[in-house]
Amino acid sequence: MLLLVALILWPVSQQARADNRFMPVSAIRPEMKGTGYTVVSGSKIEPFSVRVIGLLKGSGPVKDFILIKVSGKIFANGGGIAAGMSGSPVFIDNKLIGAIGYGFQNADPTYGLVTPIEDMLRIWSYPSHTLEPEEPAVFYQGGLKSYEGVAFVPRETAGTGNGHDDKWLQARPVATPLLVSGLGERAFNQLYPTLTRGNLLPVYTGLAAAGSGGNHDFQPKPGSAVSVTLVDGDYEVKSIGTLTWIEDNRILAFGHPFFNRGPVDYGFGGAEILDTLTSNVFPFKMGVGYSPVGRITEDRGAGIGGVLGSTPEFIEVSVTVRGERKTKRDHYSFRVIQDEQFAPGLILAGIMDAVDRRLDRIGAGTAKVSFEIAGENIPVIKRENFYFGSDIAVASIYELTRLLQLLSGNEFKPVKLTSVSVGMEISPQRLSAKLLQTDLPKEEFMPGEEFIIYQRLLPYRGQEVKAPLRITLPEEMAPGKWILSVHGAGYDTSIKEDNGEKEAEMAYWEESTSLEDLISEFLSTPANNQLVAEAFPMDQSTELGEDQEETEDDHDSEMLMEEFFLHDEDGERPDSHVWTESTRYFLTGEDQVVITIIDPNTEEDFPLEEGSSGLGEADPLTEDHEPSAAQEGAAKN
Repeated sequence: MLLLVALILWPVSQQARADNRFMPVSAIRPEMKGTGYTVVSGSKIEPFSVRVIGLLKGSGPVKDFILIKVSGKIFANGGGIAAGMSGSPVFIDNKLIGAIGYGFQNADPTYGLVTPIEDMLRIWSYPSHTLEPEEPAVFYQGGLKSYEGVAFVPRETAGTGNGHDDKWLQARPVATPLLVSGLGERAFNQLYPTLTRGNLLPVYTGLAAAGSGGNHDFQPKPGSAVSVTLVDGDYEVKSIGTLTWIEDNRILAFGHPFFNRGPVDYGFGGAEILDTLTSNVFPFKMGVGYSPVGRITEDRGAGIGGVLGSTPEFIEVSVTVRGERKTKRDHYSFRVIQDEQFAPGLILAGIMDAVDRRLDRIGAGTAKVSFEIAGENIPVIKRENFYFGSDIAVASIYELTRLLQLLSGNEFKPVKLTSVSVGMEISPQRLSAKLLQTDLPKEEFMPGEEFIIYQRLLPYRGQEVKAPLRITLPEEMAPGKWILSVHGAGYDTSIKEDNGEKEAEMAYWEESTSLEDLISEFLSTPANNQLVAEAFPMDQSTELGEDQEETEDDHDSEMLMEEFFLHDEDGERPDSHVWTESTRYFLTGEDQVVITIIDPNTEEDFPLEEGSSGLGEADPLTEDHEPSAAQEGAAKN
């Protein structure tokens, strides 16, 4: 294996030594002077002076580092190496030595580390897997007085000491500004935790998305401002950096990892720098990234690499939001990178922001949501549901959030999404109802019998209504007592309240044996506006005592005691029988009644109870059960 690695790396390292365009580390000495290039405003590449201070022996994907000090008029405002300068090429005697990749948190900001071009060229031919050198790099030529070398500090732990004493310079990758445009501040705050990984510096620009303009003038060359695209369209997420090298439509940039994800497929394009902003922590470039003209295919320890002329396969996302007020626009679209780790958060932030923009408010409401998801290794997934919440923009994406998490985290197959389409109809009304009493036509039934129950509902600030639910008992239903649990779809009687939603999610993983099974289980969940009746066999050895017999007052209780359910040898309940019927309300609560199934071999005649509302000639389920005008008005309030 070691011989194979050596054979792979040898041609690359020899290329830097033999190619007159590059200067290998072995030829560099302290006090050598050179020139770096970057963009500080617009797209004009400007030079700055560089002096070599020392050389360090590293470990991991980068074997050597070059300590430099920068100067020049671009630093006249007292700043130093800025976020967005990562990848800035440095030349000595017109030969490329590498790219600025690291700055310091405990030293003059005009000092930095150059990642040698020898290590960056390996990105094109050999993968490395380490995010940053695990061990400190020690000076072996030159250096700074009082310092033994450089300790590499992850950005997220900067300023914590990290176990290194004052004899070590603490270096971290030059932060990469990740500019978010076309997104509201609330959605940005929701997205922020997803973006604060690795060396990224999320910046809320407050600007509209730039779109596809600007790339027709993009002529990449070392020192050009470039962008890496995660999201493109009506909202954008693009990082800003500097191009180090281009050869035969292949590019190298950054001089440090982006996410260090190895093989990736991100967008690559030009950028325009609006200004370089000073900061007590780290100055950074504010700019605009343009639509991709290439793709980043490698995200490695020494930098990023890719090609021009082809663009990534994005996830196409479209969102249509209607209702509540008239606007000139109700459709939004954007494209998201193919990355299971980051795509769900990027998609959901854009959808939530589309709702916020369409409603122009944050608050309660009711939403009818439909979505369709397509991709490789999955069937086309279609789903429609009904939501109510005190923050309807958040509530409306709840189920889509769960599904994207299930797909991206599934243990069966990789899922490559190609499109996500979402349609919403939102009303400010609170169309929710609480379940009250269940009215049965009788208490004893025959297997295979068909009847209708009426569930009393209390709409929010409205008057009581009755919702019919047709039940057809299975022919093989066992004689005996059964508990009929009637509830809204959001209430799972098999999950105790103290375990909550987390245990419900775990049930998906534990019970599913394939991706198809996982998706099927998800889609079989009743919608939130569906009235659900489930019949569970009752433990015949545990009868209700006199003080536990049901009365009308008992209908307000949430659930009969767990001990009355029949359990199998493993302590689990047997499969239940389920019936559903849609309503116009988001349903909450539960009621339970006991029914008796008669043995057909012992009972021949079974009349209806006097005054019951069994299945008559006029099927009430075929009639219009919309609320009355008074009830409609109450629901709107």
